Amino acid sequence: MRQRSDTPDRGALRRFWNARLDPLEWNHVGDAGDAPPRASRGSALTAAVEALRPIAAQRILELGCGVEGLASDLRDRGADVTAIDLAERRVAVAQTRFGRQSSGTGSVLTCAADANLLPFRAATFDAIVAQDVLMYNDPSSIQGEAARVLRPGGRLVLVEALRGNPALAWIRNRVDASEHSRYANYLSWSELRGHSDGLRTVKKSAHTLVSLPAWWVLFRLRSVHWHRRLLRLLEPLDRGLLRVAPALGHWAWRGVLVLERVEAPDPARLCR
Repeated sequence: MRQRSDTPDRGALRRFWNARLDPLEWNHVGDAGDAPPRASRGSALTAAVEALRPIAAQRILELGCGVEGLASDLRDRGADVTAIDLAERRVAVAQTRFGRQSSGTGSVLTCAADANLLPFRAATFDAIVAQDVLMYNDPSSIQGEAARVLRPGGRLVLVEALRGNPALAWIRNRVDASEHSRYANYLSWSELRGHSDGLRTVKKSAHTLVSLPAWWVLFRLRSVHWHRRLLRLLEPLDRGLLRVAPALGHWAWRGVLVLERVEAPDPARLCR
């Protein structure tokens, strides 16, 4: 797939996502917050949630929450979540949906904001999670802002679609909408990590090798039923292959990177 050469215009990207409330485009999501059929979380998002533990009573920021993201799950585990998205309509839908759901002991606050320029003071959050955010942004800007608003010892958990291999690029050329490809920049492992002096790598894990057809079924055939069945069948094979041959992670479709804030950011950036 052609790689984007620079960071897309923020206004154009905002308009793109405001027009696509649900990235799967089920056409079931409207401003009233009607929910589409929910896909399986998959091993990558499961690993991301595990990396956020302990969750109860933590202040967690979710970047690029879309119409739901992980915020409701984290809230139900007792976290106080701030969920942001660049697209105002997506934030409005998310707020409506969160208001309809039971909350347990946690809470969710939503707001429209740019992850490249976060409207929060330094050391505000215990953890940050982002799913497919770096691919639409400047990774160094996102990680620098994350380091600024994380408390010392706080974690940044990134879930990203990886550039992978030529076979994966061939599949994407036939799956991705042409307009989407104008904004997406799939990253390699080296491009994903190490963009801020205030963050150190704690863990990385690769996901989705032979289970890739399960996601093709979801995106192209719109079948949640067969998507879930294929994941149950194929994800154990992924885990086995990656355990025996970790180098296969270079060919994976999804990656999870866990970073930890280890030192204070530049004092000149402490306040907005």
